[in-house]
Amino acid sequence: MWKIKKNYSLFFIFLFCSLFSQNLNDPQNLQMEVVFQDYFKNDTITLKINNTTIVNKAIISSNDIGFSKLQYNFTENSIVSKYDKQKQYIPLVKNVKIKKVVHINILCNGFSKKFRINLQKGKHIGFDLICGKLKINQSEKKFIYD
Repeated sequence: MWKIKKNYSLFFIFLFCSLFSQNLNDPQNLQMEVVFQDYFKNDTITLKINNTTIVNKAIISSNDIGFSKLQYNFTENSIVSKYDKQKQYIPLVKNVKIKKVVHINILCNGFSKKFRINLQKGKHIGFDLICGKLKINQSEKKFIYD
């Protein structure tokens, strides 16, 4: 009897975990993606979405052109997930409501820059650091990196 209950418990845990991980990667469930992309070199980043701090004082670097390994996805269930070096999505406990217009505040090396983003123009948001200034890229399609 105990063995059957234990097997059912393990099955439901496995089912929940697999559904949850698919939910994070499902592009239809994705409401917004924020990626730090090109020209970062030991730069300190603080990211706020609608006044909620997502990351505080992260030090990031990228190749001249490429992905800095700092990426956050926001789903319809207010789940924020961080893309890590092993190419996995790690859920974070954040309660961020994503609406059609999102306010992003980035503190980069002590300088603050605010962005008001209309997600109807694209839910994939990328940032480059060019000549010490943040540049925004917005796309309807997911960014591709080598």
